Amino acid sequence: MPALQRFMSTILMIGILLTALPPEIRTETTPGQIDDSLPVYHLGEVIVVRSKRDIPKSSVSEISSTEMNATGADSFEEALTNTPGIIVTAGSKGESRLQLRGFSGAEIKILFDGRQVSLPYYGDLDLGSISLSNVSKIKIIKGPAGAVYGANTLGGVVNIISKRTNAGTIHQYKMSVGENSSYLGEMNYGSTYNNFDYWLSLGYNRSDGYELSDDFSAATHEDGDLRNHSDYCNVNFDGKLNYTFENKTVVSFSAGYYDSEKGVPLQTETSRPRYWEFPEWRRHYVDLGGEGIIGNSIYWKGKLYYDAYWNVLRAYGDDTYSEDDVQFVSTHDGHDLGGRFEVTRTFNDRLQNTSGFSVRKDELDSQRDTSDPWENYDAASGSLFSQFQFEATGKTMIDAGASLNWQKADAVNASTNSLDPYLGVGLSPSDHLDIHASVARTTRFPALNNLYAHISGNPELGPEKALKFEIGHTIHVTEHLDFGQDFFYNDIDGLIDRASRNDLYENLNEVVLKGIETGISYSFDKQWNLVLNHTYIDAYDDATGDRRYHTPRNKYDYHVSYRADFGLSLHHTGQYIADRLDSYLEPMPDYYLAHVKTTYAAFEQVHIFLNIRNILDKNYEEELYYPMPGRTVTAGVEYGY
Repeated sequence: MPALQRFMSTILMIGILLTALPPEIRTETTPGQIDDSLPVYHLGEVIVVRSKRDIPKSSVSEISSTEMNATGADSFEEALTNTPGIIVTAGSKGESRLQLRGFSGAEIKILFDGRQVSLPYYGDLDLGSISLSNVSKIKIIKGPAGAVYGANTLGGVVNIISKRTNAGTIHQYKMSVGENSSYLGEMNYGSTYNNFDYWLSLGYNRSDGYELSDDFSAATHEDGDLRNHSDYCNVNFDGKLNYTFENKTVVSFSAGYYDSEKGVPLQTETSRPRYWEFPEWRRHYVDLGGEGIIGNSIYWKGKLYYDAYWNVLRAYGDDTYSEDDVQFVSTHDGHDLGGRFEVTRTFNDRLQNTSGFSVRKDELDSQRDTSDPWENYDAASGSLFSQFQFEATGKTMIDAGASLNWQKADAVNASTNSLDPYLGVGLSPSDHLDIHASVARTTRFPALNNLYAHISGNPELGPEKALKFEIGHTIHVTEHLDFGQDFFYNDIDGLIDRASRNDLYENLNEVVLKGIETGISYSFDKQWNLVLNHTYIDAYDDATGDRRYHTPRNKYDYHVSYRADFGLSLHHTGQYIADRLDSYLEPMPDYYLAHVKTTYAAFEQVHIFLNIRNILDKNYEEELYYPMPGRTVTAGVEYGY
């Protein structure tokens, strides 16, 4: 074993052993303590380690439910799209795909209340399958993630955190309507009773599809107006029950169900059109968790979860979608079983440690057609992690740790392990300046699709690795003005990709993703607020020099909000995407999108709103031959008390 690996293994074991030592009785703030007034699910957030003054070590974006609602985001992809560094595109099966600083969705770890929710076969997630009705906030780690997150954080971490009430009763209702029989309804109800608190969330969202822009020109497989086969109907239910003991230990049970039927829009120009639809797309989960305090210096947290999904893809011979001309019916029946346990130990005023482990078993039963036999694929993975936080001075914080990660699968190179170190430093030399720097080595294990897909699966694949660097600063110019920049460099080795749909997945040459994010925010008179962001990404294959397709070099985002004294609020968001290539490495047109939502408080608890997306009715494509919605107008009412 190389010297560095021996050193990091020693640090990892020391951290775990120190955490197991008897606690020191202290009177300071308990590790992991969270403000109980916030409607955030405590057990949902991966807490690294905490201090009296935590200085950021890596770039993090947070989107609250208040912000999502104010800007008119009705879906998870709309909530993310104005975040610096994030690109959301439409995939070939009608799914919404995520990119973060040039990394693909399969390279990003997506968590819901701390449990990994990427699908076991493809390793990514259709963002449309996450309803916002039960989301309290979204936390996005764009730079190197801490060792506590374990493996598969190559492209960063997105942690979705659900709602919870800790005092009293909360009612939230939202209804909206739009053209093409589009309806959205959300209901949230939370309450407490003695030591119990619970939360129920219900969402319904359906549409006959979206209208294309008036500027769209008729194509071979799309004549304009209503986008062919863009219809959908989604229903979700989520609930949780928490019980808090007298010693502040909390146990929690959560469960949820998501059901969808949706069409799959065709490529507008192709010689091999695919007439597909998903008549069934279901998902359900159960989650059992707990957290507690031992003495005054140990905070523990753990969870077990089971996540299952079922989807049916039906293919037809032509655009009549006739039941008499079904070509095949493919079914995926996937299951995840996993768990996580961690302990945060405070040693003194300056030193804390978080150590623990996580495990997950992925399994898929697949049937290519109703007459074909069922096939089974599975893989297991896990992480053993330890991370220290040291307060060197009142203005300097250091995080250092490592994770020992492993995967076991029935393939040649897939049963492997990795030792990934992490180091982050946060400096605050003055009240007006914060500086952060971080570096990590991260590993992404192959997904089941990479190993076992019929045409492109390659059982000899090895893991994908990256060395990630980031350095940034935030200048608090005045009480109302902030300016920040993040410089990032990611060196990826053994990238898992394929040359075409008919080729095997391979560990390709080294890929480099580097760039800079710049942002400025300004607020004044407690009524106006302005946020401007620019992301520059240079993504290329280091061996050939070819640029990575569908990764724009420039993305500009902005958000302007105004709140009047008489109950009117106005939120305007926009983005400009420039300098990008399609999958043939040909330039794609730049585009600018603008959205606006205005809300009027008719009564203290009743808000009426008008939401307009793509107000300029821009015709644009996120991916080649997949035109996106033109101007979309919805109106509705929100009621809460």
